[in-house]
Amino acid sequence: MNSWLLTSSSATPIRCRCPPVSCATQRSIRLVADLETTEMQCVRRFRTLAWVGALWGLLMPVGASAQSPQFGPASSPQGIERTLPKLDAAQWVERMRADPCARTYTGALVVSAASGAMTSSRMWHACIDGLPVVRVEPQTGVPRVVFRHGDEVRTFNLQARTVRVEPREPARGFPAVPLLSGAAVSQHYGVKLLGSERVAGAIADGVAFVPQDAWRFGYRFWIERDSGLVLKLQTVGPDGRMLEQTAFSQLDLKSPVRAEELLQSVQSFQGFQIEMPSIRRTAAEAEGWVLRQIPPGFVSLGCFLRQASPKGDTAPVLQCVYSDGLASVSVFLEDLSPQRPADKAQTASIGATHLWAQRVKGDAWTTVVGEVPLATLRAFAHHIERLR
Repeated sequence: MNSWLLTSSSATPIRCRCPPVSCATQRSIRLVADLETTEMQCVRRFRTLAWVGALWGLLMPVGASAQSPQFGPASSPQGIERTLPKLDAAQWVERMRADPCARTYTGALVVSAASGAMTSSRMWHACIDGLPVVRVEPQTGVPRVVFRHGDEVRTFNLQARTVRVEPREPARGFPAVPLLSGAAVSQHYGVKLLGSERVAGAIADGVAFVPQDAWRFGYRFWIERDSGLVLKLQTVGPDGRMLEQTAFSQLDLKSPVRAEELLQSVQSFQGFQIEMPSIRRTAAEAEGWVLRQIPPGFVSLGCFLRQASPKGDTAPVLQCVYSDGLASVSVFLEDLSPQRPADKAQTASIGATHLWAQRVKGDAWTTVVGEVPLATLRAFAHHIERLR
C-alpha cells in the first residue's frame, strides 16, 4: 500500500496510508490556510488549518474508536471588573468588527489544542491608504512569511525558496464575519458575560457565545476594552470543555510599526520562484453540483475553482464556503481517485477542527472541513448531489 507524505504550512510532515483526499485537495486546503493566516482577524481559520497536516495522519474509517482529548474546565476570569453593556450576539460581533485601520500593533499569537498541539506566530499590523498591511511569521513548521496588502497575499516559503502570489477579498475586522444575507447570529447564539481580565498585558472584556443547538460549538471572546481587538478566543465543546484556545501572548498596541517598511520588506522576489495558482469565483450549479439541504443557520459565502498546482498538472478542486456568522465550513469536491478506498468514509478531529471525507454519488469525492461538530460536516456531505 502506498505511503503518502502529507504536510501543512505549520505542521511537521506526517506519513499515512490511503489518503482521504487527493494531493490536489490537500494543496487547496493548505492554500486556504496560507491565505487566511494574515492576522488575528482570521484567527479561526488560522487555527483550523494549522492542524490540517496532523489531521491527515489521524484519519480513520467511520466507526473506528478515537480517544477524546481531555482538557480541564476553563478557569473563571479574574482581573479588573466593570459593568459590561447588555448586547445580543450580533451587537457584540459588530463591536468586534472594528475598523482594522484604527490601530497599529505588533504581537505574538499562540494557538493551542486540547491534544497538546501548539503553533505560534509573530505579526505586524499597520495601514496605508486605508488598507491593512500585515506581516505574519509562523514560529513553528516550515519557515515562511505571509504578507498581505489589501486584496493580495504573498507567501514566502523560505525553505523551498518559492513565493506564492494570490488575490484575496479585502480584509475584514476580526472575527472574519461577512455581512451575510440570511445569517442571524443572535438566532443561533446566546450571550453570557464573563467579566474582565488581563490578556497580554491589556484589559479585556469576556463574552461567551452559547450555541442554541447542536449544529455548532460555543465561543469565548476576550475583547480589548478600548480598541475592540480580540485578544483571546476559546472554542468550547457541548460539555463546556475548552477544545482550543488562540491568544496573544505578547501585544504592543503602541508599536510604531510603519506600513511603508512592511511593504518594502517583501517587494523583492529575487532568489524566489514565483507561483500564481489559479482561483476563479464560480457557483456550485455552474460546476454541476448542488447542496440540497444546509444545516440550520448556515448560508453560502460562495464557491471557488482552485487549480492547486501552479503547473496546472492536476484537476481543479471546487471549494464552497458556508458560515453561520461565526463558524465556517469548507466543502471540497473532486473526481474520485482509483487509489481511494471509495466505500469507506473517513473522519478526523483535532481540537475544534473536524474533517469528514466520503464518496459522493457517482465518481466523485468530497472533503468537508470546519470548526463545527462532526455531525454538522456529515450533514453537509450527505446532501451533496451531482447535477451532471
